[in-house]
Amino acid sequence: MFVRWFECRKRTPPRDVLAEARAAFDAGDYAAALAMWEPLARAGVARAQNNIGACFTDGMGVERDPALAVRWLSLAAEAGDMVGRRNLATAYFKGLGVVGAPVRALLSPEEIRAAELDARQSPPEAAA
Repeated sequence: MFVRWFECRKRTPPRDVLAEARAAFDAGDYAAALAMWEPLARAGVARAQNNIGACFTDGMGVERDPALAVRWLSLAAEAGDMVGRRNLATAYFKGLGVVGAPVRALLSPEEIRAAELDARQSPPEAAA
């Protein structure tokens, strides 16, 4: 039980860090916000992962990079962040970062992983 509590605490940063980063973002200081979110995101904080993904989606404080945005948003979505899931679905729907994105927007992360695994295991179809 203690281990579960400790793991949860490790992934949940003090609320003031996220709030401070959000305040910097809202003030237009994207570099400061990203500097605060990055260590949190790398530590597995889903909301920070989502926020970085959103920055790469729209090019706020960083060069616009749809593929990198989808990678960060995928981490947030897989960790259960509902905003991250919505943002990932929106990115897929808009066709950002992946082929077949509108179809992927309708699938859960588990369904996407299963489809990708199935595609890798299926033999290629012969050309007619």
